[in-house]
Amino acid sequence: EVYIDSLSIPDEIYKGESFLVTTKIQSNVKTKAKLSLFSGSEKKSEEWVDLEVGENTFVFKDIQNSGGFKNYRAVLSCNTDSEIGNNEYTAFTSIEDVPKVLVIEGSSGEAAGFQSMLAQMGGDYTTVLPQDAPNTLQSMLEYQSIVLSNVYLADLPDGFVGQIENYVKNYGGGLIVTGGENAY
Repeated sequence: EVYIDSLSIPDEIYKGESFLVTTKIQSNVKTKAKLSLFSGSEKKSEEWVDLEVGENTFVFKDIQNSGGFKNYRAVLSCNTDSEIGNNEYTAFTSIEDVPKVLVIEGSSGEAAGFQSMLAQMGGDYTTVLPQDAPNTLQSMLEYQSIVLSNVYLADLPDGFVGQIENYVKNYGGGLIVTGGENAY
């Protein structure tokens, strides 16, 4: 008898992010089996695997380029298996858009290193000067994180300064402050 014991996938994944799908199979015999992985109706992988007596773990790597709710299904085919009703397992995940980051730079070009890093990671970011920073909580909440790159506090709009604590403390927004001659 062989059966799929579990199918593990991260609960939340960002669009374009690589992630692992782990299948655990129990077997009471040493045998070969065909293991297939589907995302929706699309076959992502199919391979012949060697099963040992006990627990067997197989890991697939995948990437999703479209957002939304996704299901993954593992299907096991084995000639020596007497009960095929336990040879399929389904798991679900949510594919989210890449988080938006707002980069506020004290002067033009101040955040070039940070922008380069975000670009290499496939980040979705917008860069503005202090006077163009959001001045309402609602406009700040469009971003998952805000980066202040050598920004003098007095150059930021009053609405931004008045809402940044609320944005971080009550709404979980990220805040990164990089120093320089104007920041501290």
